[in-house]
Amino acid sequence: MGFQYTLLLPVYARQILHAGAEGYGLMVSAFGLGSLLAAVAMTRRLDRWRLRRNLLVGLASAGVGMGVFAWSRSMPLTLAMGFAAGFGLILYVASTNTLLQLTTEDRLRGRVMSLYTLMFIGTAPLGSLAAGAIAQRFGAPVATSLSGIVLLGGALWVAYRLRVIAAREAGRTTEPVLTEKLG
Repeated sequence: MGFQYTLLLPVYARQILHAGAEGYGLMVSAFGLGSLLAAVAMTRRLDRWRLRRNLLVGLASAGVGMGVFAWSRSMPLTLAMGFAAGFGLILYVASTNTLLQLTTEDRLRGRVMSLYTLMFIGTAPLGSLAAGAIAQRFGAPVATSLSGIVLLGGALWVAYRLRVIAAREAGRTTEPVLTEKLG
């Protein structure tokens, strides 16, 4: 759902911001510049914890960026939020890809990456269909907001999972311990 914004950019340019082709080009550029910065950030040597943290940062910045982008009527704010969303989306995707390749056994890597690609690219048409249907019925801002909500929901889930992983790696358990009161 996060990458479906590209379908709705012409609607924002023409009908919402009344910016025409020039505004459309600026919005695409803002998302692209954010994506480029994320790609450059990924060239640093990152350990597993930084990559895991990138998942959270990426989803959160993309979700907030999409949510504010959806309702912005100011071109500078729209461009800033497009930049944030583009940065977050690519940071998340690149970190996911890197983590999968680093943590998968050599003999299974091809299979795991093919399933990842199937889920990532194969579900995109369903997200596009959903975003288009929602935008047609309720408007582009609602569809984009729902994308942002899905991304923020993913960020919350990743935050929870990072705590579980940290506890497991520290030797603690996050499973509730039942104690019986004898008395």
